[in-house]
Amino acid sequence: MFAHAARLGLVAATLTVFAATQVACAADTGEEPETSIETADAIVGGTVAAQGAWPGAVALYKGSFACGGTLIHKEWVLTAAHCVSSTTTGGITRVVIGKNKLSASGGETKTVDRAIKHASYSSSTLDNDIALLHLSTPATSPVATLVSSAQLAKIVGGATTTVVGWGTTREGGSVSDSLRQVDVPIIENASCKSNSGYSRVSANMICAAFTTGGKDACQGDSGGPLFQKIDDKYVQIGVVSWGIGCARARAPGVYSRVGNYLSWIKTQTAGAVDADAATLSTPPSSSTSSGSVTTTSGNDATLDPAPNADTDTDE
Repeated sequence: MFAHAARLGLVAATLTVFAATQVACAADTGEEPETSIETADAIVGGTVAAQGAWPGAVALYKGSFACGGTLIHKEWVLTAAHCVSSTTTGGITRVVIGKNKLSASGGETKTVDRAIKHASYSSSTLDNDIALLHLSTPATSPVATLVSSAQLAKIVGGATTTVVGWGTTREGGSVSDSLRQVDVPIIENASCKSNSGYSRVSANMICAAFTTGGKDACQGDSGGPLFQKIDDKYVQIGVVSWGIGCARARAPGVYSRVGNYLSWIKTQTAGAVDADAATLSTPPSSSTSSGSVTTTSGNDATLDPAPNADTDTDE
């Protein structure tokens, strides 16, 4: 039997299964040993993100901090389906936008009036692990840019990506108060599936990690963004979904492949979020801010975060 648990922010037991998640079991196929699969909660082996470097980063609360997300439109947040319950609001009590340090003041706080899980989401395999949250009132913070159809061919094995979140900094640890980031290379799906416990990896997923481990998303990072720099812009290519442990050797982090859901996102948002209509403008070279925002026709604003991190490597 394969035990699946989302990489959420509430730590509960060994192998970092979290109280906020329901553990589901898939049928025993006899193909793989019993493995605990966790949804991701925190960044392992990374650094504290520079203030304002990733303005699209969103913290989701179910009373306490539960998951990450990304502001992709002034009214819409992208996250993982396993972070969202089946209630109208997905169980999300508030959304905090544009805030690096969770304990600090500032940022925007919003409520959710509607949660949309992908209709084909599977809690046993975590396929189609993607969801949208509609904000009760529009946000004013800058939004992240989704990958466009024209850029999908550049999402290849070996490409460097950056995962961002407030998750734990080690397996079984506590969530981070500060937003963190870590760079990990993409692993081709065929190679990823060859690792023990990963035969369930589908075409709707992206794997990213170093073979030797040491850097990864972890508990609390679930629902947060995976970025890749394409055409001189950081675009979101993935949503933190699951993994086996955190930062273990030959146990990659797995992300929902955003490029497979561009039409779904456009449909569910009634055309408000159209990645292929967005203009990926290059910000002025004179800009001194850590992230530059330019208006667009699709995502309202594009985010060009400078991923220069603070020198801290731990909390």
